[in-house]
Parts: sequence; structure tokens; C-alpha cells
Amino acid sequence: MFISTEVRNLELRFKKEFNSNFKFNIIKEFIDRVSYIDWSKWMIRDSNYKKYKLDFPFDKNSTFSEFSEYFNMLIERGKENFKNIDFYDNLFKTFDDELSKNVLCSLLIHNLTGSFCYLNEVYDEASQEYFPNGIIQCTDNEIFVDCGAFHGETVIDFINKYSKYKKIYSYEPEFNNYNKAKMNLESYVDVILINKGVFNKNTTISFFSNRGDSSRIDKLGEGKIEVICLDDDIKEKVTFIKMDVEGAERKALEGAKKLILKYYPKLAICVYHKADDLRILYGFIKKININYKFYLRHHSQLYYGTVLYAVPK
Repeated sequence: MFISTEVRNLELRFKKEFNSNFKFNIIKEFIDRVSYIDWSKWMIRDSNYKKYKLDFPFDKNSTFSEFSEYFNMLIERGKENFKNIDFYDNLFKTFDDELSKNVLCSLLIHNLTGSFCYLNEVYDEASQEYFPNGIIQCTDNEIFVDCGAFHGETVIDFINKYSKYKKIYSYEPEFNNYNKAKMNLESYVDVILINKGVFNKNTTISFFSNRGDSSRIDKLGEGKIEVICLDDDIKEKVTFIKMDVEGAERKALEGAKKLILKYYPKLAICVYHKADDLRILYGFIKKININYKFYLRHHSQLYYGTVLYAVPK
């Protein structure tokens, strides 16, 4: 089949190439030659389901629905890449560091082929998520805002790495997660834990609860949570904002627009929950404040864990 041959050639050429510029050109040439419709039809054939199930890096007890959910997400990401390749071309050119370029290339080819080996190539186990060396530099006067606290792990990682800080705000809307975070963080000073979510307004909103680190804002959610706007909740100079809020990042950033514009805080924003997160969130941050330098890192061997870092120039 034509598409099968094109994908096979794409992978063969990509694996032989070490220069990120050439890697990106190989991907772009593939997208220029192949239509999204033909590619998506090829992807959803039963034979390809079986092929990618073999490469699906979960345990043997993973359900077909779990795999199907991932596969549907792969189709959506592929669609995003096909339709907006010019944006990704421009984004590639804005990165100064080789690793960010390679991460972008690996994300794109993973979306087009379904193979996890490309993500493994750019996963650096020694690079700490949200605080990678060479990107995030912190002082003793940091005011760190942790959006999506879960059980408090990120706050603990921050304190263990930097030890001295001025204050930490930590937001976790899910009640069970909040209680675990409260227990884990009770011995730390100047940590303000808030049982609310972050959004673009102060309101009550539907929420899927009791789903661990995947609890999220959703209009179909069976529960309700309070959400706040960071611009309204924090009245001091913020120096660092981290967001992992299960797909609500764009609304949360809208609610932090004034803080970002006024104080230029360092940003660590997850960009993997929605197919167009990288494009939309990068564009939103750059529109708010052009005085940022961007980095891209992938902190997992799986399809999640992609973080966009924005550091004041």
C-alpha cells in the first residue's frame, strides 16, 4: 500500500538522521506528500490496530478501551500536525537549543507512526520534570505557584532542589488529593495549600472526581469544585508558575494573564492533554508577553509528560 510504503520510508530516513534540521525536513516532506485523509484511513485499519497494540507500552492487562483511547488521541494529534505543519516549522526555528528541536521532531514522528521508540530517544531520566537544569534557575526569593498539586510531589521536589524560597501557593481541587497533599506538606513552612482549581474566572464548575491524577474539569463531571482566577487570588510578585491541570491549562493561563504580563514569571506548562495544546498555549503565552525564551522537554517514555518552558529573556 502507498501509505504503508511512505511511513516505512519516513521511519527509515528518520532513524538514519542525527541532525534535527534534516529530521524536521523529512517529516515535512512526508506531510507534503501524504494527505491526512489517506493517512488516517491507513491508521485505523485493523492491521494497524494490531501492529500498534504490540508497541503499546502498558502492562498486559491494559484494556482495549485504554488502547483505543490512546489511538484516537494519536489520530487527533496527527490531524493537528498535518493541518498546522507551517506553525510547527516556525516553532522549530524559534528554538535555540538542539534538544528542544529534537523533542519536537520526536513528538511529531511519534504522532505519525505510533511508535514509542522516538519518545524514548528524547526522554532524559536525569532531567527533573518542571525543574530541568540549564533552564529553570531559582533564587532564595521565589514565589512558586503550583497549579495541580495532586499529592504535593511537585512542591516537595521544588523544596528539595532549591531549599530556600519566599512562599509557595499550591492549588488542588480534588478533595481526596487535597487531603493527601495537606498531610504530605504540613511540615513545610510558607506553603499555602488551596482546595480549589485554577481557571479564567471565580466560579463553581463540573468536575470528574476520584480519578487520581486524572481528575479533571469537565462539563459532564458528576461533581462540583470551586475554581479561581490567579490574577484575583495572588496579590504579590509571582516568580514561577507550573501548570498540570488536565487540559484546563489554557483557561488557567487566561486567568493568570495580568500576573504574566506584569511580573514575567518563569513558566512550566504541560502541553500534552489536548492535541493542539502546544500550538495554542505557546501562542497564548507569546501573545501575552514576547519577552520569553522557550524550551520543550519530554519527561516520560510514554505519550504524556511534554512540558513547555518559558523563561524571561
